[in-house]
Amino acid sequence: MKCKQVAARKLKLGMLKSEVGQTVTSPRHLDILNDNISAQFPPDDGHKFRSIRPSGEPKPAALIPDIPIWATVPDVTAPPSPLTKSEVNGPRYESAPPLEMKLISELYSGLIPDFDPLPSWSTPPKPVDGLSPYGDNNRSPPSRASAHLAIMSLDLILRPPRTTGNGYKQPKLNTNLKTRLQDMQSVLRLFCKDAGWMDASETIAVAKGRGPYYGRTLRHWIKSFITDGNSLPTNAWGSGNVSRLDTDDGLRDELRAHLQDRGKYVRAQDLVDYLDRDEVKARYHATVSISLKTAQRWMEDLGYNWTDSPTGQYVDGHERVDVVDYRQNIFLPAWFAKEPRLRVWLEGTKDEPGNMHQPTHTSPLNRRTVVWYHDESVFYAHDRRERRWVPVTENAVPRPKGEGHSLMVADFVSADYGWLRSPDGKESARVLLRPGARRDGYFTNDDIVEQATKAMDVLKKYYPNDDHVLVYDNATTHLKRSRDSISARRMPMKTSKPEKNWLVPTPSLDESGDQIFNSKGGKVMKLIEMAPGRFDDGTPQSFYFPKGHRHAGLFKGMRVILEERGFPASQLNKLKWECKNFHCRAGRTNCCMRRVLYSQPDFQNVKSVLEDHCDRRGIEVLFLPKFHPELNPIEQCWGRAKWYYRRLPASSLEEDLERNVVESLESIPITLMRR
Repeated sequence: MKCKQVAARKLKLGMLKSEVGQTVTSPRHLDILNDNISAQFPPDDGHKFRSIRPSGEPKPAALIPDIPIWATVPDVTAPPSPLTKSEVNGPRYESAPPLEMKLISELYSGLIPDFDPLPSWSTPPKPVDGLSPYGDNNRSPPSRASAHLAIMSLDLILRPPRTTGNGYKQPKLNTNLKTRLQDMQSVLRLFCKDAGWMDASETIAVAKGRGPYYGRTLRHWIKSFITDGNSLPTNAWGSGNVSRLDTDDGLRDELRAHLQDRGKYVRAQDLVDYLDRDEVKARYHATVSISLKTAQRWMEDLGYNWTDSPTGQYVDGHERVDVVDYRQNIFLPAWFAKEPRLRVWLEGTKDEPGNMHQPTHTSPLNRRTVVWYHDESVFYAHDRRERRWVPVTENAVPRPKGEGHSLMVADFVSADYGWLRSPDGKESARVLLRPGARRDGYFTNDDIVEQATKAMDVLKKYYPNDDHVLVYDNATTHLKRSRDSISARRMPMKTSKPEKNWLVPTPSLDESGDQIFNSKGGKVMKLIEMAPGRFDDGTPQSFYFPKGHRHAGLFKGMRVILEERGFPASQLNKLKWECKNFHCRAGRTNCCMRRVLYSQPDFQNVKSVLEDHCDRRGIEVLFLPKFHPELNPIEQCWGRAKWYYRRLPASSLEEDLERNVVESLESIPITLMRR
């Protein structure tokens, strides 16, 4: 009985697969296989085999054992196909040969005997469902050949060969499975060294500090592995760590919908209570609900974090009637009229400021419009970060009480040029003020006008080729009108009497423009006439009788003013002079004399001091709607500057406060301003 000693190499060292899908690529494993086969099946001269090989192949130099061929002999002119899972793990038969016989016969399928295969093996017997080839008794030992093959298969799992070169690589097995496979291999090795099947398993169990039960378990694992190479002794430890939320999308969606129905303030306990409902437990085949700790973990998996509510900009008053009217009828039309002449900046990077989209329209002189947003913000010396990584050894230390010194900043910003200043940065419209009665005072309308003057000087000098718009928020400091500006708010209905003429009180100022105070510290006031209004044709209308009139110098009263504007006396007789506390119904313009006069165009379109001052310099002023800070991008600049400021070294000195504030403002790149 002659054969090729290296017949397995004829499969090109890659065509055989073990029961667990490992490819035999190492010549060492094939040599071990030959040796084990020779030991289990001694040669029998009664059976002669001939070797069928391609022409030109050298004559075999060794013999292999007499092994019956179970399957049909394949075409030996082509490399045999590797074993498939269905071939290795096929149905189990009552009189089928052991699995190793099939593996060995298919491995050496290139060797064809001089006689036909045994008739009993030519047709597989009828399978018996649920029966193991070895029966249910783990005490019956496997054959030595199957034990050798199992050792080799386990070796391939525990020491998988490298794809290139010699040696092996570490298996990707968890510690528990690796230990069990090593124990199974140890039992098989003892068994192949002529130890008894029971003795081998119990010896390894004792060596591992375990009892007889572990020995029975090892025997069961080994027989299951020999029968089905994919049957590994995996354990369920750790499988409970897989949350059901990760495997059941329906449950995840259902819990999210339930939390949304609960409203804004949800709790982890809501999940516990919901999953404790009988219909929910029946739907998911559960007997009890989850614990509160599990519910807290699930809240994070569902996208919830236990933290402070995120705060944004205030929106109170967005839908007030007067706010909506100004936003829809004044601000938006004015903005849309300027938008075609604005530059649009696309997204940029840290190194590249971003691409500019040219305006769709320009003025006849090819002038673009630049919008400058104005605002004020206060920085405090003790404004620090509260959350940080704190060492466990750090103790509480005394800290200063209160917010410390403050510094107010008022400035302009635009997407075109950044902060409002000259190209060299030497001239700027920025104002730094230390607010307080005993410090620099407070930012008044006079300070606003003065800053606007400084800003217009810079714009006219360094940016003369653009049209500029100064945008302010709708604060009373910015909207202040001149002291004699017309207003129907406090006008009397009838003509004033000579001894009590109606005039406008206004602060009395000295030559330097400062307020004059009396000996008791009160403001000294003076009375002046209200500025004249204008008829529809633009001609002025004085609210005081002219010289030569019998009431010369006296205030006319609202009734006379309306009669001069063309309102008939019969209509005015039907009107009361004022609704209670001037709280007229929304949308009414003719409910009382005061509302009628208040709704007149010249009373509605009175310009503020700031508007009038800038108009004389050819620069337009636009006020944002009330309660709309989200429309002012400088708010994001303040936020970015304070984020940087809180990371600077803490100090209570005013000199450090000012230096840190300036550094924080200059840290904002123009790419962020353009977002």
